[in-house]
Amino acid sequence: MKLKYGKFRIGEGIIKFIRIMRSEGSRSALARTFGLLSKKINSSVVVMESKKDVAGFFRAVYSPEYCNQANPILRVSLDFSADVDILWFIPDFGAGSGGHLNIIRFVSGLEKLGMRSAIVIVGGHSHANHGEAKAKLDKYFGETSSLIYFEEDLLPKVNKIIATSWITAHFAKHYSSSELDRYYFVQDYEPLFYPAGFDAIAAAVTYSLGFQSICAGSWIVEELKQRHGVKALGYFGFSYDKEIYKRVPKRDNVERVFFYVRPPTARRGFELGLLALDLVGRLRPGVNFIFAGWDVSDYRFDHIHLNAGVLHTSELPDLYSQCDVALILSFSNMSLLPYEVMACGCAVVTNNDACATWGLNKEVAEFAAATPEALAQAIIRLLEDKDARAKRVEIARKFVEETCWDREIGKVGRLLVGAGE
Repeated sequence: MKLKYGKFRIGEGIIKFIRIMRSEGSRSALARTFGLLSKKINSSVVVMESKKDVAGFFRAVYSPEYCNQANPILRVSLDFSADVDILWFIPDFGAGSGGHLNIIRFVSGLEKLGMRSAIVIVGGHSHANHGEAKAKLDKYFGETSSLIYFEEDLLPKVNKIIATSWITAHFAKHYSSSELDRYYFVQDYEPLFYPAGFDAIAAAVTYSLGFQSICAGSWIVEELKQRHGVKALGYFGFSYDKEIYKRVPKRDNVERVFFYVRPPTARRGFELGLLALDLVGRLRPGVNFIFAGWDVSDYRFDHIHLNAGVLHTSELPDLYSQCDVALILSFSNMSLLPYEVMACGCAVVTNNDACATWGLNKEVAEFAAATPEALAQAIIRLLEDKDARAKRVEIARKFVEETCWDREIGKVGRLLVGAGE
């Protein structure tokens, strides 16, 4: 990737609309960008639900069975499927969803272990038909052999179902079948996604619905135990795509700091990070800053910087490799980004909170208090001491190379088999 410095003056909503329109068409772009309602297309309901229809939006959350006898939330076949072992409940998706990428990674990996899956999209969707949904899922996240269902379909009867988010858990609780094992693929503590209110409450209650939780990392296990008194079935660790994230030789001696930015996602600490980097820029003039993950051209930042916006995965290894330090903040469960960045030879600074550090250690990453001053000082220390930074980068590279997705998928496979015995 050739780094070019400049700014774009297009609103974030317009950029999102154009990106979705190119990949999914104008109807889906309107629905997914602006929350509009679409009418039926072909044989399937294409609806991105609006919260203005409160009863409709939360129909699976508040759905006493005596109100739904004639029109149940889900319909399930009377006979067990001969072709499906696991039914995964997922929300609708678009290109770039990290949560869906991990779900499909495990669906595909479990298929290789002989565990056949089907997928049902619940909570509204933006697809004309099942074939279109399957084609997009394969294109965005990798191919699987899974059949695709919509919530209004007659669903296959299986022994194991897996919810993957709070809204899907509310749908999955309506799946009625004998001899059923219910699981919850918990990738984050979702009540933290919302301010205090009904969304947070509706998310929190799902951890007490009786599902057996399989968690993305040890931090969520502790959250469920401490907040809800729930013992998780187990957890898996993280890795990264070793075919993609590889170090590329740095082409110059310019000091660069990378910052993953997502202003709409409060738990990624955008404002805190920008304040920390402003201090770095003031104390160490000449440092270049690279922002990626969102278009932030409308934000003021008075130092040399590149607003890279949303990039294709193939562009990321080179970008990370041209940077010396990466600031990656998280105030809910950590993402895969620290591993991907470390694999490309860039030193990582993150906030010293259990949610952000459980998959790291102080030899491979710099932990700092979540204040502008502490984060700035951590970044500057790494920039000033090149020898110490090089040592940390090499230790981190070896650390992530020892991780393995197949091993983590195997853990989940054993949990699914063992729980059913």
